[in-house]
Amino acid sequence: MGEVDDGAVGGESGDDYRAQNPRSSASGAYQMIDSTWRGLSASKGYPRAKHAPKSVQDAAARELLREQGTTPWNPSKHCWG
Repeated sequence: MGEVDDGAVGGESGDDYRAQNPRSSASGAYQMIDSTWRGLSASKGYPRAKHAPKSVQDAAARELLREQGTTPWNPSKHCWG
């Protein structure tokens, strides 16, 4: 997935696809908040990112990247590898 996959996953979740942010609804490897997650067609069938398998989370992140670029992940860009 390029820049997001190379940096955001590690910076956002430590590569943990079951991660849960203790201060928000963000979950999964890409730390997607629930409202963002629900708006992605790739997420259908999974109530929260952390409940979806790796392949679904990766597909949802690619979809979000196509739609919005890296903007959703920019607040954590300083953590990217």
